[in-house]
Amino acid sequence: MAAGDIIFWSDVADAIRPPITRLTQQVSQSMANAANSAITFGAGSEEIDTHGFHDTAVNTSRITPNKPGRYRAVGTVNVASSGAVTILTAFIGKNAVAVQPFARTKPGTAVTTTSVTVSAIVEMNGTTDFVELYGNQTSGAALGTQASGGVNSVLELEYLGVQ
Repeated sequence: MAAGDIIFWSDVADAIRPPITRLTQQVSQSMANAANSAITFGAGSEEIDTHGFHDTAVNTSRITPNKPGRYRAVGTVNVASSGAVTILTAFIGKNAVAVQPFARTKPGTAVTTTSVTVSAIVEMNGTTDFVELYGNQTSGAALGTQASGGVNSVLELEYLGVQ
């Protein structure tokens, strides 16, 4: 904003209450072995969605901001591993394309759940751009995400400001 620009209420409102979305997976989903899986967030998953960026019925893995700017995306993938996972990877995707950095863990011991968290800053156009959380597990077989007991997969998107 420059000197002399008109100030709209939406600009002030977003400064007071910036757009934030927090999704917590409520239903486990199967993740194929050694394949990228977009984590889905259906009914009951919206803990916070101040500006209606997420839809629990259509494209449930996506957060589609309607305000252009920079956003911080943070996601955690949790799988019920039973010690079988050799590698668990998480990454943020923008328009179904991976955004750096990736996060990876190699559990190495028998545990009941394995998780990995990733964070990225992404530029969004406010119309068609969307972000997703992806997981990839290597265990030799399909595994389910953990979606109970407070050990759920989570995706958050926080507005940082204009481009």
